[in-house]
Amino acid sequence: MGMEGKLRQLSESELAAYRRNPDKLYTDLLGRYNSPDIQNLTAKVAELQALPVVKRMQGKSIARKRPRC
Repeated sequence: MGMEGKLRQLSESELAAYRRNPDKLYTDLLGRYNSPDIQNLTAKVAELQALPVVKRMQGKSIARKRPRC
């Protein structure tokens, strides 16, 4: 699994505004990714994580045991 990120520099006034109101930062960031596709993907991932076989695999991973295929 990998991670990808995009960075951009804030102006001094933007930084000051976010320091005054940190909740605005999260609202602005999450607002960019609040699309039906992302919501659907999030719901599907939650469904997958709730499956019994996935829970067993997670338990074995935490216990550092190799899952049987």
